[in-house]
Amino acid sequence: MITNGDKRRDRDADTVRWVVLGGLAGYLGIALLILTVSLANIREDERALAENARVIEVVATEFAFEPKPIELERGETVRLVVENRGRVPHEFRLTTQADIDEHLAHDHVEEEHVDGPGLIYLEVGETKELLWTSRGRGADVNRAVCLLPGHYELGMVVDVVGLDDDIAGDVDRDRE
Repeated sequence: MITNGDKRRDRDADTVRWVVLGGLAGYLGIALLILTVSLANIREDERALAENARVIEVVATEFAFEPKPIELERGETVRLVVENRGRVPHEFRLTTQADIDEHLAHDHVEEEHVDGPGLIYLEVGETKELLWTSRGRGADVNRAVCLLPGHYELGMVVDVVGLDDDIAGDVDRDRE
């Protein structure tokens, strides 16, 4: 038999559940608001960084990149503006010699031609930008290359070097 005390305890338990759920929803709402504001600030910082970055114009042709080498100051952020003036599509990939060798060992396994971190794919006549910050001595990226089948083998590679030391870079973000 259910007594009035049992009903009151059930009501009290339901009330506690709703209070806890409401509190959790409130905390999640506050966390989401903080995250949104933080991301907006980061995007604004990225925009300011891109606007103040030195521009390096890179031209892709059959089968080379200019300028050679790409020179950066330690800690410098640059906007690489890459234009495909060739007669075939090209890619501009920031990478290491070890990654190039691994790619070639797999006989240019077909990849999807989409932009990604450190990689832009360019159709004939297309121009895209890549925002990049150098990290300094010992960093990973030390080459820019086109790894479409046959392009690297024909010389489509450029060294990334520092004006003050051997430096490489860190991909911040890709932009069209």
